[in-house]
Amino acid sequence: MTFRKTLAALSAALLASLTPLSAWAPDKVVIGDIDDMSGVYADVNGPRAVEGIKMAIADFGGSALGKPIEFLTADHQNKPDIGASKFREWADTKGLTMLLGGSNTGVSLAMAPIAKERKIPSLRSALAAHRSAARTATPT
Repeated sequence: MTFRKTLAALSAALLASLTPLSAWAPDKVVIGDIDDMSGVYADVNGPRAVEGIKMAIADFGGSALGKPIEFLTADHQNKPDIGASKFREWADTKGLTMLLGGSNTGVSLAMAPIAKERKIPSLRSALAAHRSAARTATPT
C-alpha cells in the first residue's frame, strides 16, 4: 500500500470517527492540519499529508452528518510557538473540530496542552523522534 493510500485510509477513518463530534459545530466540521510544509520533515508529512486528507474528505463526500467539512492547513516551520499560536487561533476563531499534524516533537508537545484545554481532539505525530532513531539504529 502506498503512502498516499495509507494516509487516505487513515484520514477516512478519522473522519468517520468525527461523526459524533460534528454535532458540536453548528454549521460545519472544521479539520486543521498544522505540519511542516517546507522544512526537513516536509517530505514525510507536509504537502503529501495535505493531499491525502483532501482525498479522504472527497472520498467521504465532503460532508459529515450533512455538514460541510472545512479543511485548514498551516506550516509550523518547525517552531513550537508558531504551531501553538495557529492552533489557538483556529480553536478561538475558526470553530476547529479536530487537529492533525505535528511532525516535530517540540511542536507536538507545544500543541498538547491546547488540545486538552480547548477539548479539541488531535492526532499529532512526532516523526522527528522516529526519524532520528531510524538514522542512529544499527543493523543486527
